[in-house]
Amino acid sequence: MSSILPPPASLFEHLPVPDVKLFGPGPSNSNPRVIATQTRPIVPPLHPTLIRIKEDVRLALQYAFQTRNAHTWAITGTGHAGLECAMTNVVERGDRVLVGVNGFWGERASEVAIRLGGTRLLAGTNDRVSTRSRCEALGKASR
Repeated sequence: MSSILPPPASLFEHLPVPDVKLFGPGPSNSNPRVIATQTRPIVPPLHPTLIRIKEDVRLALQYAFQTRNAHTWAITGTGHAGLECAMTNVVERGDRVLVGVNGFWGERASEVAIRLGGTRLLAGTNDRVSTRSRCEALGKASR
């Protein structure tokens, strides 16, 4: 015999959040216009408006990079999607890839480089990537 637990009463109560100023590295206060915009419905991926926006962004990218390449695309996705898209387009099997590892994104880029068949050249430690560590990594690779 199974029973269904009722939701806690607090889920139905309004939770007043004070309007305070946050002066730290984040999270921080959002502009009221941003909050109002976030309450609007999301435009679906294949909606004509979003397709038009992506086309405008594609044209702007072609202008920014001064290209008429038909394969210039605006990719919608997370930061991970952008990192993988960029690396997949430039790293080929056997390439040596200099990665400044000083946190999550450096580790992630390093993993993507290996997965793509590249040889990673690590520069830095978990606290900083210095010019010296980059030069040392490049020097080891040229031997």
